[in-house]
Amino acid sequence: MRSMTKFFSTSFLLIFTSFFLAAYPQISAATNVTVPNVVGDTDAAARAAITGKCDELVAGDPATVICLSVTVTYAFSATVPAGTVISQSPAANGDVPPDTTVNIVVSNQLTVPDVVGQPQQTATLNITNT
Repeated sequence: MRSMTKFFSTSFLLIFTSFFLAAYPQISAATNVTVPNVVGDTDAAARAAITGKCDELVAGDPATVICLSVTVTYAFSATVPAGTVISQSPAANGDVPPDTTVNIVVSNQLTVPDVVGQPQQTATLNITNT
């Protein structure tokens, strides 16, 4: 009798767990977020496009909203204007989990003023104040 009770208890637990898992909202591949293409955008526009890319985990539940986050690093580029995104990771148009951080590299150019023909003290001040 004891083994019969144990069998029914175990069966009940398995059936209850199955119903619970079937009814509980789950994150699946369908709820992944598509990474926007921000290469060539300004720093501010890229941040807005990435952090504004939200999807709802559960349809009809606006309290469960998920968004991508962004990390910015700066690199020198002689060809890309300052403040423009040079690259991003993960790549654009890829589907990623909603808690992914998108890393962007933003151009940071150094502008050197023309100091040819200026006295050394004036040239030093002009370069330092740039």
